[in-house]
Amino acid sequence: MSGPEGPNGHIVGVADNHLIAGWYGKDRMSSSVHDAATGKGYCADAGEDAKKISLTAVGDDGSAYGTAKEGEGNNDPWIPVSVSARTGAKPLPTKTEIPHAMTKDTGVFFTFAGGNGLRMVVLRLKS
Repeated sequence: MSGPEGPNGHIVGVADNHLIAGWYGKDRMSSSVHDAATGKGYCADAGEDAKKISLTAVGDDGSAYGTAKEGEGNNDPWIPVSVSARTGAKPLPTKTEIPHAMTKDTGVFFTFAGGNGLRMVVLRLKS
């Protein structure tokens, strides 16, 4: 993939002092999560053995959620992941539903559950 000439980054999600940024790199889209309070960030798909990761939502605690490509093939699955600016990426159980957006103590999910069209589910996190 190649992006347009010049700056091509965009903000994917923001919560509290944390944000997810995305941009076109040399040959693919890249995602990162940043902590504005500390100035630290983590490029989710950096490194020689890194998987392609697409982040969609970030919570107040700086945990970002998305999916990682299991392999390089078109038919290889995407697996759920959590990424932190402090600790990096970790895989989540395969049946984990990833939030599409997050607000303070709340996750927003979209699902086709029951086959009756698209449903939006808003869940409050436990304290």
